[in-house]
Amino acid sequence: MNTVSHVLIGFTVSAVIFGHETAREYALPIAAASSVMDLDHLPYIVKHVRESFRSIETGAANAHISGVFHKEITQMIFLIIMLIAYFFVDKTLITIITLNVFLHFGIDALVSNSDRVFAPFSNHILSIRLLGTHKFRVAIDAGSIPLLAMILWFIVY
Repeated sequence: MNTVSHVLIGFTVSAVIFGHETAREYALPIAAASSVMDLDHLPYIVKHVRESFRSIETGAANAHISGVFHKEITQMIFLIIMLIAYFFVDKTLITIITLNVFLHFGIDALVSNSDRVFAPFSNHILSIRLLGTHKFRVAIDAGSIPLLAMILWFIVY
């Protein structure tokens, strides 16, 4: 899913759970936590520009594009860091950051075509394929931004 949709979903879920005033107050951490996981795609995309564009054009799933932030071991390390930070930093901030990072991970697991979450221990590709074909996934991805923005507007205002 695209980064804008991740941020909109993160803000919407945070507004529903914590209230829209709290979500507005923590809008920047919500946006950062919802989108920072996608930064790990950049090194692969920069290194393999042609292959990345070819996979976009053909719709072929690329199991190698997921970087270190999308791995289970990184998620466990992040969870331990957040658990320790919970005792020293604002509890609402830590809860919102943790919620949005794991929400990003869960959304990617539901809509992405493939992911090697247990690499380097296993090259097995985990795929739920909730959205089916690549064309349908692209349509949902493009349509999700205006739909989520409208839902968010109704929730917050």
